Amino acid sequence: MDSLFSRVAGYYESIGAMPRPGASGPQLQAFEGRNGLSLPASVRALYSTIDGLDGEVPECGFHDLHLWRLHELGRVNERVAEFRGSPDYRSIVTALPRSSEFIAFGDGAIWSHVLAFRLSENGGPVIWISGGVYTEMAPSFEEYWHRYLENPDSMLWPTDAHEMLPARRPAEHS
Repeated sequence: MDSLFSRVAGYYESIGAMPRPGASGPQLQAFEGRNGLSLPASVRALYSTIDGLDGEVPECGFHDLHLWRLHELGRVNERVAEFRGSPDYRSIVTALPRSSEFIAFGDGAIWSHVLAFRLSENGGPVIWISGGVYTEMAPSFEEYWHRYLENPDSMLWPTDAHEMLPARRPAEHS
């Protein structure tokens, strides 16, 4: 797993995104204590290797995930739902079941969408959120990064194969 996240750090270096040195054990523990949560092992491994980015990713994040620093991570029902820009994320709290169990860790295209992992043993699923809609991008945090390194665009933008939720229901006839 550590080699995977070393490759993630190397990828960010290769695009000039300036990865930060990893967070220490005490920093990770302090974050967990402040937020009343336990990070999945894969998330701890990533943040032990690379603590987000200094500066922005190239091209405003249209092709690469802007990985947030550890102290910027937050629960979807708090950190994401408070964003009232374009798109407005308020409705994600009711659209996403158990939104408080998802932790946002990065964004693309200057908050046009965010990525979040679930507080589960494997950090999955990883979901893409834009406003009040979401879709699953990978079944686990580790799998998300494997796929990201293969093709960043495919893990930053949903395709036609992704089901956008909440699903639209057909209009009822009166």
